[in-house]
Amino acid sequence: MFVQNLNAEQQSALLAASQLLIASDGDVSEEEQVMLNTLASQCELGVEAAGNFEILHLKDMFNTQTEKSSFMLELIGMAFADADYHETEQSFIFAASEAMELAPDMLADMESWVKTQLELSNSVTKFMGE
Repeated sequence: MFVQNLNAEQQSALLAASQLLIASDGDVSEEEQVMLNTLASQCELGVEAAGNFEILHLKDMFNTQTEKSSFMLELIGMAFADADYHETEQSFIFAASEAMELAPDMLADMESWVKTQLELSNSVTKFMGE
């Protein structure tokens, strides 16, 4: 949804971070894999996960609030993909937000927003007759 706000280097970091995030709880679910594939399909042609990704480098890669927010919202969405926001995923998200120097209340607002969007998306099935 927000991948277009990121350049190729940032998209590569997002893919790498997403891979690490979904593996952090020891179980990559089918929902997480589908979400990762969808995210990859939204990236610029030829963008692949960065092989040398480190959370600490996020601060140097993202300069604007739009870039930081876009990265974090996508990453949080990935964490919620399987409806299990595991504590290891929460820790990973928190570390990324700290590296980007986002305020804790901003992170909480982002998590809340993503959760609400997913709930709304899931509730739309009643309109579809499912």
